[in-house]
Amino acid sequence: MPICQMLSLYLLLFSHVCADYLCQSKRFVYRKRKNNSYFLFHIFLLWFFAFLLFLPYRSGKAIAVVTVLAISHLAVDKSKIRLQKRRPEINKKMLNVIDQCLHFLLIFLAWRVFLFNLPLPSFFSGHPRILNSLSVLIVILIIYKAITGLSEKEESK
Repeated sequence: MPICQMLSLYLLLFSHVCADYLCQSKRFVYRKRKNNSYFLFHIFLLWFFAFLLFLPYRSGKAIAVVTVLAISHLAVDKSKIRLQKRRPEINKKMLNVIDQCLHFLLIFLAWRVFLFNLPLPSFFSGHPRILNSLSVLIVILIIYKAITGLSEKEESK
């Protein structure tokens, strides 16, 4: 698959990983469940990371997709929080896995339908190392968070 097609997917995944994994401590996640301002700040960060990464494309279509993905992220996360409150017996780790699968599915679908043929920004041309580095970084971050997340004790209510 050509580099230009994969780069936009990697940028979407990278922005998601940064916002959902790197910028959320256990304390922030707890506060996000209790306080809408923390929750909205999380959604803003998600949108902002993706927005910055897609600025070089100079594409209104890409910015619209980033905005729709941020709104869908809000809907998925809010649904998860509501479900946890209504059904506290549900395994939180399994719910988090389902939550992340939904996010990744929505990212993949948005990329495949809307950004698959997005032209490569000029300064990325001829630099396949950017893609390789980005893909390795994403995999490392996801594995790290999966390992540390599974070993953490759940926050008490």
